[in-house]
Amino acid sequence: MAFGREMAATRGLKATYYGIVMLFMLALMARVVIHLPPEVASENVVIRYVLAGQTFGGWVEPRAGVSSYDISTMAGGVPATGFKAVVYAPGCALQTIDIRPDGEYAFPCKPIRTIQLNGRLIQSEPLHRHGVNLQARYIARWAHTFLGLHDDSVLVIPLGGIANLSDDGRFQISVPDMFADPLAGAADEGGELQIAARDKNGGASQNLLALLIPEGKGLATRKGGLKIARQYPAEVVFAPCTVNRALLRDESGFAKRSDIDGCDRQNQR
Repeated sequence: MAFGREMAATRGLKATYYGIVMLFMLALMARVVIHLPPEVASENVVIRYVLAGQTFGGWVEPRAGVSSYDISTMAGGVPATGFKAVVYAPGCALQTIDIRPDGEYAFPCKPIRTIQLNGRLIQSEPLHRHGVNLQARYIARWAHTFLGLHDDSVLVIPLGGIANLSDDGRFQISVPDMFADPLAGAADEGGELQIAARDKNGGASQNLLALLIPEGKGLATRKGGLKIARQYPAEVVFAPCTVNRALLRDESGFAKRSDIDGCDRQNQR
């Protein structure tokens, strides 16, 4: 009897051991690897992904000096059945990924030229006095549908560097030529440029103070962003549109739809 109990216990331990080993092996295999070309700075790459069956998904934390990103495709302790992602690197066209959850993907950097956007902000004195940094962002509204999401998040991709307001409200900011990007420039895709004014002295939070709304005819989207266009006027006039609250987003490019579209239009003029 005792011998039988020992045998049963041994079999139970072996089954547990083999089960743990199998889970470990599955976890090792359930990974997607995104390889980056040498010319791409890994710390500036934006990767927004969703595993099949997820309602929100995740993002890759950027790291400097790596040649690839290894993403686990385990969901709830089991391997996912699919993997989708949107990938952006400065100077490169946007790419979408739809592959097996154990696949590899070589990100192709298809070069996109940089253009200079010259702007003039009317009623700029309050923001200039407060001290702001201006940053261009691409709002990829189409990404929500591609990723199969149904929540209130929007993919926000920072573009170019930081610009300052001059005393007379003028600024110049570098942005990629999104019209030449096959995804961003497609007529049926929902996306736009947005110029955000952030508190220069806001520390780590860098609170959003205002969005800059284009004033020229045919330049603004329905949501108040700057349309993706083949070319822009020599100077684009903007009006400040104050934001109701601090921008609720992290540094990897997530934002709530209400924060992206939540400026107070009554204060725009």
